[in-house]
Amino acid sequence: MTLMLKSEILLLLVVPVFIGWVCWRRPHWRALTLAILWLGYSYALIAVTLFPMNWPLAPTQAFVQLALTDVFSWSAFQIMGNLALLIPLAWLLALSQRRFRALGQNVRCCLLVSLSIETLQLVFTWLGLLNRSFDVVDVALNGLGALISFIAYKNTSRWLARRAD
Repeated sequence: MTLMLKSEILLLLVVPVFIGWVCWRRPHWRALTLAILWLGYSYALIAVTLFPMNWPLAPTQAFVQLALTDVFSWSAFQIMGNLALLIPLAWLLALSQRRFRALGQNVRCCLLVSLSIETLQLVFTWLGLLNRSFDVVDVALNGLGALISFIAYKNTSRWLARRAD
């Protein structure tokens, strides 16, 4: 019998710390909103990438047979998911820290996060804790998504600045 650790345990650890931070610091509503966005995105990112998804497979089933059309639709889902995974991170970095409003710093940080996730998936799979794989294509697609997101952030911030004038 094995114990499956689920991502909800993170909420039990992080939410009380976050509530304590809010009570202690009494942040401005903008800082509080940004902190809530960071908390929600971080939880979602970790839950999706480092915790197993619950697939209803019988314990004796060794493999799943898929039609070729299912494989292609799954590939499109994987590509879109990898492109979208770090889009919020690029925005949150740029909104949180002035130094991440530069293209190189922002995308470099996003690539480092992506590489860290892939490495952790490899290590946890090697230890028998996950059933994931290390894929360089995932890192490249995550980086491309972060780049697209950063360009959208820059264009949006310029547009808002002109509109405010």
